[in-house]
Order: sequence, then C-alpha cells, then structure tokens
Amino acid sequence: MTLNQGQICSVGSRLLVHKSVEERVLDRIVSRLGDIVPGNALDAATTFGPLVSERQMNRVLGYFDTAAADGAELVCGGGRFDGMGEGFYVKPTVYRAVQPSARIAQEEIFGPVLSVTTFETVEEAVRLANSTNYGLAAYVWTSNLSAGLRTAKGIRASVFLNTTIPKGEGGGHALSFEPMRQSGFGVEGGLAGVAHYAHRQALWINHD
Repeated sequence: MTLNQGQICSVGSRLLVHKSVEERVLDRIVSRLGDIVPGNALDAATTFGPLVSERQMNRVLGYFDTAAADGAELVCGGGRFDGMGEGFYVKPTVYRAVQPSARIAQEEIFGPVLSVTTFETVEEAVRLANSTNYGLAAYVWTSNLSAGLRTAKGIRASVFLNTTIPKGEGGGHALSFEPMRQSGFGVEGGLAGVAHYAHRQALWINHD
C-alpha cells in the first residue's frame, strides 16, 4: 500500500487476514507506517512521496467518506499530512472491519489505502479474494505451505506465495503473467506472452 504511495496496479490494497491474528498484524502494520518519512521524492531521506496530482489526491480523499459510509473502522491515517505545504501528500490509511462489498474493497484506489477483512477458513479467503472485478496479482503469506498452495490454486490471479513480485535483472518476466477479469491487457512475459502478439494462419493447399 505504500510502494509508490499505492500508485501501482499490482499493489496490495486489500488485506485478508485470519481472524486469530488480526490484532497482531494490524499492530505491526501501524508500527511500520509510523516510520515513514514524507517529503520530496528526490530527497534521499524521503521514504514516502506525494500523489501524482491534486485530482488524484482528491479522488483518494473521497474514498475516506465512502469508507465511513460503508461502515469501515479507521485504524490510522484518513487525511492529508500536516506541514507539507501545497503538496499532494496523503497519510497511509488503514481500515478494518471492511465489508467485501465496500467501495474501498472493490475499486482500484491508486493511493496509500489498505482495507482489512478477516476470514476463518481457506475457502472463505479464496472466495473473498475472488469477489472483485479484478484479478491481476495476489500475495499469500503463511507458515503453512499446504494451506498456501490451496489458497493460491483457488485465487483467479497471478499469485506470489511468501514473496513479492521479483525484482532485479529480468524482473521475473521469463514467466508468463496472465491478468484475469478486468485487469491487464492479456498475457505478458514468457513464450506465452510472445505468442500473444503472434497471429496464426491456417493454410490448406490443393496439389492437383
């Protein structure tokens, strides 16, 4: 939710967390968010820059009103940073008790907003993960590899299990990446990605 201020198509903006560890996870998230340093993105000391425009900032701020109307509970954030002048700085914002139908859980915000919903079974987690119109990327974190694989198999998106999107040379593009539903523009990467740009033609020849 904080990478590039949430302005990335594959950012983790919905957190489905097991009910038994919700409080512990939220405490750690809030603690980490307290360490960010907002400022000019060209300053090496900055760890959190502004949103891309005033229009996008106002769009993100508008989601805070809808979140409250949808019954979500504000954990932290929920407004602009103080003392940042006219910059388009929005505090990293976390909501809990978010209903799956809430706008902040259903729409792509492209801002530093995290919606938190609890689950109790793998089947419930998979159902919640698939309950939006988007299917670009999902991240599964678990100490139970069997449960992680079952979850990944059920989610209709590219899944990263106990890791994030590969970085460095190649960027992980040797493997085909296929967005689903209203995400992306078809297959990317790997041989399948190359084939996506090819046109196949059938040709029959009569030798008589």
